[in-house]
Amino acid sequence: MAMKAAQKPTWRMASCSKGTRGERRARARTWRENPRAQARVRSILIRSETRSLQPAQRKLSVTVDEPGARSQALAAVPMAEKSKLGRKLAERKFVSFVEILPPRGVDATREIDGARRCAEHGIDCINVPDGPRASARMSAQITCHLIQQQA
Repeated sequence: MAMKAAQKPTWRMASCSKGTRGERRARARTWRENPRAQARVRSILIRSETRSLQPAQRKLSVTVDEPGARSQALAAVPMAEKSKLGRKLAERKFVSFVEILPPRGVDATREIDGARRCAEHGIDCINVPDGPRASARMSAQITCHLIQQQA
């Protein structure tokens, strides 16, 4: 196969040395016919494309301005002035708690009646847990609001 000086070969020798020269030429392939070479070229192209799609790394600068006037802490409120429970605890008196579960539906009359009876019998606090037994119930916050309003 005679080649000119400027012309590149369209085939390359196979790495296998077995067989005659003609057989080796028949096994030789160009890079376009070689699946391994194609996979290498594809991986190089994919790598370069993913690099080009990544956002450019910019250096960020942060400036913090100090406020002119400083905030002042509020005065501590004594526990006795916060609530009825706080007053009893400050006086070192015995405190009794009762837990009332939120209702399963939207009707909280049974819980409100129970809270009213607890207040009549001297119960100091009512605890309404949020999400007991992982079941769907009325919100504990709504239940507490209704108890405070109506009991």
